[in-house]
Amino acid sequence: MTKQDDATSGVSASSALIDHLVGFREELARYGYGPVRSGAHLELFADLCGWLEREGVALADLASDRIASFLAGRRARGRTDLISLTGVAPLAGYLVRIGAIRRRSSSSPRARGGSCSSAAGTTSRPSGASQRAPSLTGI
Repeated sequence: MTKQDDATSGVSASSALIDHLVGFREELARYGYGPVRSGAHLELFADLCGWLEREGVALADLASDRIASFLAGRRARGRTDLISLTGVAPLAGYLVRIGAIRRRSSSSPRARGGSCSSAAGTTSRPSGASQRAPSLTGI
């Protein structure tokens, strides 16, 4: 078993995430994302798949601290789009909602409105989208 494999299932972290690609794409469409912004968010999804694989992080263990590390890596590689907690909120919120990652307990400083609270309700969804995209509060 490689470091990228989940110790219990033998399934790589990126494989676990890739199973959710179609659902995430459909959610972006429901929120009113057009082809260009959807493409950017799907690229973010692919980048996260690769990061999970390289870092050996199981999808179920993805939390705010690891998302912050992922985003720092994107910035270090010169990415300029979707490099903040606000930018990743639609993807992280989707993963929480479908049960792929867990919310943190409310005793966590972030769950009580710490550094992730700025993402609440202010995701990078297009203006005029009819539904509210999820936030990172509590991840």
